[in-house]
Amino acid sequence: MRALDPPTIISKDKAVSVSKLTKQIKSVIEGKFTNLWVSGELSNVVHHRSGHLYFTLKDESAEIRSVMFRGFSQYLPFTPEDGMSVLAFGSLSVYEPRGQYQLVVRQIEAAGIGSLFLALEALKRKLSGEGLFDESLKKPIPPFPKTVGVITSSTGAAVRDILNILERRAPHISVCLRPSLVQGNEAADDLISALKQMENESDAEIINTSRELNIDIAVDLMAFTRHNRFSIFIERCAP
Repeated sequence: MRALDPPTIISKDKAVSVSKLTKQIKSVIEGKFTNLWVSGELSNVVHHRSGHLYFTLKDESAEIRSVMFRGFSQYLPFTPEDGMSVLAFGSLSVYEPRGQYQLVVRQIEAAGIGSLFLALEALKRKLSGEGLFDESLKKPIPPFPKTVGVITSSTGAAVRDILNILERRAPHISVCLRPSLVQGNEAADDLISALKQMENESDAEIINTSRELNIDIAVDLMAFTRHNRFSIFIERCAP
């Protein structure tokens, strides 16, 4: 048996500051990723009063924050909107105070409506056609519930916000928490399982399913919208 040599330990005296490390990262990224075309779907588009354009460029697996400053955005021949599929030309930049990178865009070409947006709209039409959004299916919300069921991640910001608000505004209300996955391929099934368990094993009069939102709402809520199994189960819970 051959023993492995211990890893080389770098002296603490050679530790670099956060600022110095970020500058090194900035130098590498900004020196390599310049003048490139990036394809993706627009989301969270903000037309700032300054004239700058802020948005997220995303596909099925990733997203990147992007900005187009007024000097370039004012010459766009169209108005960028959520769901558009585009080609964006620009360079990567690192914002040192936050240690974040973004795509600084100088040109945008429209390429149609994004596939994620189209898929969501198609699902909405399908479920609407099946009557899942009918007013007759909606239950009245109890004005003074004694117990509220909460289905969300046990470690996310959403559960902390819910508990903090209830503690401040309605400390008399009991809370029944069922931790659940809220993202990933298995999240939809786990949410359904959580709803079944909450319905059968708790005395909750109201059930809240939620998750915290980050930069991209469409991606954050994918587990709630990608699969119609979750929506169909909600419909079956109606009277």
